[in-house]
Amino acid sequence: MIACSFALMFLKAIVKHNKLTGGYRMHYRMCESYRYDNSVRHQTIVHLGTLEELPDAEQKKALARRIDELVKNSRNSSISLFTPEDKAVETLAQQHFAIIKEKQLFDLSTAKDYERIAGQWCFP
Repeated sequence: MIACSFALMFLKAIVKHNKLTGGYRMHYRMCESYRYDNSVRHQTIVHLGTLEELPDAEQKKALARRIDELVKNSRNSSISLFTPEDKAVETLAQQHFAIIKEKQLFDLSTAKDYERIAGQWCFP
């Protein structure tokens, strides 16, 4: 039996090394954290890339919050009252949310509250 709890989405920074140039670049992923048999695990939801369009750390945090809000609102069929001040953040959030919908990483069509964890659906 799989013991699971609700997942939390967050932004995860990954340092990648380029062997040809010897340089390092920061890449970002939108991940979910969940518990599986008394351990915490992370699952990548969508790769965000280097996010060079968002030089400020606060913009990156805003992007993560906005993607999370889009996923939650689509699950609950609620309307967002969020009015983005930064058009770059909103554009990227909508693009990455479209990828999440396209890959069907979450069942966004129903209002049920559940998560896909380790390839299985967990209900409260």
